[in-house]
This record gives sequence, structure tokens and C-alpha cells, in this order.
Amino acid sequence: MPANLVPFLPFVIIGVGVIAVLLIVLSRRRSKAVPVDRERLLDLQNQWRAPAELLSLPVPRPVRLTVQAKLVVGFMVLFLAGAGAFAVFGVTAMERERQRAELLGREGVSSAATVVRKWSTSGKNTSYYVQYSYEAGDKLYHRRARISSNAWRRLNPGSQVAMRYAPTDPEVSRLDLESSAPSWLILFPPVIFVVVIVLLPLPVLTQRRLLQSGNPTGAIVTRVVPVKNGQSVRYQFLDMAGNEVAGSSMASKAGAPEPGQAVTVLYDPNRPRRNTLYPPQMVRLDLPGL
Repeated sequence: MPANLVPFLPFVIIGVGVIAVLLIVLSRRRSKAVPVDRERLLDLQNQWRAPAELLSLPVPRPVRLTVQAKLVVGFMVLFLAGAGAFAVFGVTAMERERQRAELLGREGVSSAATVVRKWSTSGKNTSYYVQYSYEAGDKLYHRRARISSNAWRRLNPGSQVAMRYAPTDPEVSRLDLESSAPSWLILFPPVIFVVVIVLLPLPVLTQRRLLQSGNPTGAIVTRVVPVKNGQSVRYQFLDMAGNEVAGSSMASKAGAPEPGQAVTVLYDPNRPRRNTLYPPQMVRLDLPGL
């Protein structure tokens, strides 16, 4: 990996982690679904009663974050701090590389360098490097460079390669066959940063809003699917207009309801498809003893 891309490595790792989590969620195992018809939902609506604490509190209800939500917020703070530090470091490295490129473009002198050694990194994507030396004035300089696999195979220690260096700063040099990083790669860290910042707090914010102002109603669990660190509970309910709505929420492995069981859900009256099981995982009613 080129030295100017090293500052972005943490962002790449975070991105891979986020993608891995999404793939785990999407690859959830299927369980047998319990069919629910409209008649059963109507019967449930006639018999269901909202939990007393929801009925006794005016909207917006007072809420507080759970330990799980506080951990999410804490991670976000650490992520923002780390991202800020890496951003400063990355911008500095990019500016330094830009200045080097401008210097070579303005006063670069063609010369020849000698390959000192070559090596490659193993992994999913192999990178190829050479270390080379060259003379400028009465001094000998060394630098490493990333090159293509074809060029790497042709070169050996002692091979001569064309290069350019800056006479006013001889340490600034570049091989003619040196590989450049793809221009799109510079967009990857900001994209990962935006994805994490948007997706990570979304469950906390959604559940907080629903617990504060959502409408409670009864729902019937149609399927429970094991996923990483919990269960995905799928259910159906009727909104105020009598429309059938399907929803899903995460639940702990120990506290997940069974398929066919009646549960309480909270939904946004303006957007019923935005809903969650009650009590939600990330927030609780802010009352003594709850």
C-alpha cells in the first residue's frame, strides 16, 4: 500500500466491518412463518389493552437511554474523535503528496535509479514494491515505490529504472513506472464515515421517537429469525385506519416472543411502517422502577 494511503486504512477496516455486519443481518436464517389473516388481527384489536404505563403518560412520554444505547453513543463519540484525528493526518499526508507532485512537475529532472530489493505483500490483493537508490549531487538517496505486477516481475536487484527527482529537494522522486492510487479511492473514507454516522444512531433515534410519541397497538408475531446477538421478530398489526402493516424488530435471545404470540408495538401514526416492539431495546420510559 502506498504511504499516502496509510492514513485511510482505519476507515477501510471500519467499512469492511460495517459491510460484514450488514451481510450477517441479510443472511439471517429462515424459520417457519405463522400465517395471520385480517380476521385474527381484528379480534386482537378488540381484545388488546395497552400497557398501563403507556396509557398513564401524556405524549411526549419521558424516556431514557438503555445501557446498550449508551454504548452506541459512546462508540460514536470515540469514532468521531478517531475520525477527526485521522482526517487531519490524512489531509496533511495528501497535501504533502500534492506538493511533491507539483514540485516534480515543475522542476523534475530525468535520471536513472538502481533497484536495491523487491518484495510483495500477501493477502486477498497482492501489492508489489521495490526499493531503489539514486544519486543527486554527491549524496545517495533511497525510496520505495509501489509498481505493477508485470513491472515487478521484470525487475531484479541491480536493474536500472527511469525516474525523476527534484534538484531543490532531491529526496522527492518518482519512478516512471510507479503505480498511482485510483482516484476513486480518495472518496472511500468519507463515504464510510457518512454511512457509519447515519446508520449507527438510527435505531436509537427511531426507538426514542416512537417511545415518546408512537401509538401503541397489539400485533401478532409471524416469524422469529435467529441473527447475530439476538432474534429478528417479525409481526403484523392494524393501524388506526385499519390497514394491515408488517414490521420487524430486534429482540434478545432470551426475551424474544414466540411465533403466533400477541405483543405490543409502537408505530408512527403518520408512517405506520416505522414501528418497533415494546419495550424497545435502546430506550425505556423514564419512570422510577422502570
